[in-house]
Amino acid sequence: KDQGFQFIAVSIDGPDSIAQVQNYVRKFGYTFPVVLDSETAILERYNPRGDVPFSMVVNRKGMVVAKHQGYTPGDEVPLEAKLKKLLAEKGNAEAKPAATKIQWWPTEDAQLEGTQSLRYRYLHDNANNSDTDDGVHGIFNRLTINAVTDPFRMGIRADNTIFPGYDCDGDDCHWENDHRIERYWMNYKNWVMELRGGDFYHSMGRGLVFSIRKIDELGVDTTVRGGFARGMLGPVTLTAFGGLSNIKNVDTVFDQGLIPDPDDIIAGGEASLALPGNMAWAVRSTFVDYEDEEQPFDQKDLVLGTSFSAPKLSDSVSFYVEGAFINKYKTLRLIDKELDKSGYAAYTSLSLAPADGWVVLLEGKAYSRFEVRNPYDPYAKKLPTLYHEPPTLERFDQQVPGNRNSVGGKLRVEYYHKPSGMLFYSNTTGYSYGLEDLETGVERYDWVDTFGDDGHWMLHAYAGFEKRWTGGTFMQVSGGWRNEAPNKVA
Repeated sequence: KDQGFQFIAVSIDGPDSIAQVQNYVRKFGYTFPVVLDSETAILERYNPRGDVPFSMVVNRKGMVVAKHQGYTPGDEVPLEAKLKKLLAEKGNAEAKPAATKIQWWPTEDAQLEGTQSLRYRYLHDNANNSDTDDGVHGIFNRLTINAVTDPFRMGIRADNTIFPGYDCDGDDCHWENDHRIERYWMNYKNWVMELRGGDFYHSMGRGLVFSIRKIDELGVDTTVRGGFARGMLGPVTLTAFGGLSNIKNVDTVFDQGLIPDPDDIIAGGEASLALPGNMAWAVRSTFVDYEDEEQPFDQKDLVLGTSFSAPKLSDSVSFYVEGAFINKYKTLRLIDKELDKSGYAAYTSLSLAPADGWVVLLEGKAYSRFEVRNPYDPYAKKLPTLYHEPPTLERFDQQVPGNRNSVGGKLRVEYYHKPSGMLFYSNTTGYSYGLEDLETGVERYDWVDTFGDDGHWMLHAYAGFEKRWTGGTFMQVSGGWRNEAPNKVA
């Protein structure tokens, strides 16, 4: 460290799991900085393939000189040699950090880098009651090029998809070859302001009001194509953005084939005030106009929200609370009849570290008719296109029923025994929820008493332990019980 070396960890946790990051750092006793990349901006910039774990080495000039994907025992040996060489190159005199200054124009140093991804997939059966689009071979190629000369960054991504041997049957062409410039961007950033043009990701708070991130585990890659501006005025940070939604057009997750962009109009903003004690208060809003002139109705969503965060209320306590209100403007085009509906959302989390190795996480949610989602097919059901991520209290790979109408909480307790390298944990999640029901006449955005006869309940409890050995060997054992059922059994 005295030679100028600094280790920084980056968390790509989103709204569903970001509350666990502080406890993760506490239980393992980490003292190095941990950056929260909730917008996945760092992931997209340095690791567009989304491989985890991922490491890179940045020299004194801020240039990336080494990258490594994954980990196998022995990887640390060449990494250590690389670091020692870099630290010895310029000597201790130049290791001292220079005074920070606002950078307005490009430096002499520039970088150009590219990432190439090639994937093959055999599409056996997409369960659409037709054999004409089954048994298809798919080749997916993605080329990303980044150019950086601080404080500017620009890039482009070209996606190419072909289905060799598949012939389209007239207008019924489920799998269609596609070649397009899927992403392009130009960003400018210094210590007081940030500007983005083209495609970008963005997330506010815990995702109640707006959140569009790169989530490779789920195959989600939606951006806003437009403009973004953020500026700092003392303790106040102001953010504004707007543009059109841009989805990943070739869907291989839900096997929906080539899907056009919905081109929904999105606009939003946020004002955040930094308070003493590393606390912050923020207000934010989002407006979405779902564009489709062929539909019998027109729908728009307006979401308003506020939050208070205290990540270091004390050395062992973190607290967060956020609330939001949504108004869904719905108009029947033919008779100009308004069918507006409103909803609300509240979320809170409390993290505790009562003793060495022990951490406790409490979370709660209360949502009613709360969903920012394109209402038109295929974006409504076949290829869900949402513009926010309210915490579900579940794991990211768990199918969650009725999150838009749900009330409940979660308790997670962990203990890390440092001498043995073992982690013990227990997790209990429970909530009531409501679903649309054709038999009872309950529609998607009707108000539902989740504790009443039309509601359902869910309880999930599990526990286990993890053991890690030096060299990367890892073992995990867990077990639990889960039940989902209606409140009233016929």
